[in-house]
Amino acid sequence: MERLGDCTASPEDIDIVVCSHLHVDHVGWNTQLVEDRWVPTFPHARYLFSAGEHALFVGDILHHPIQARYPDWNSLFCEHPAQARQTRQTRQTRQTRQTRQTRREMLHQAAALDALVFPAHFGGQHCFRIRRDGDTLTPDLHPL
Repeated sequence: MERLGDCTASPEDIDIVVCSHLHVDHVGWNTQLVEDRWVPTFPHARYLFSAGEHALFVGDILHHPIQARYPDWNSLFCEHPAQARQTRQTRQTRQTRQTRQTRREMLHQAAALDALVFPAHFGGQHCFRIRRDGDTLTPDLHPL
């Protein structure tokens, strides 16, 4: 809450809270005890919960909505353009190598799961689902 104040915002300014799943470390802050009564931490917010749905929260893998339709296109913000388009390997532990999903793989997974995709870098407030017809990917934007 201190960091929220550092941004010159108050709990009353928050209008949407997205809960990706219901583990206590992710939702334990949704309420607070005030004078022996549990009250919402963000009293004016609309709380969005997953009801058996899947959600993907993505950061630097997408920078513009057009990349959901054309995942091989890069933006000027892609620091490693070739790498953004291909499968990358990362060492998670000494014993395990895990494949990081590329933009295309993530979008195909989102389509297969019918997941809501919440991009961090798109302007405005929205999420989208991916519809797939063969290799053609089409974003279906949903304003929040």
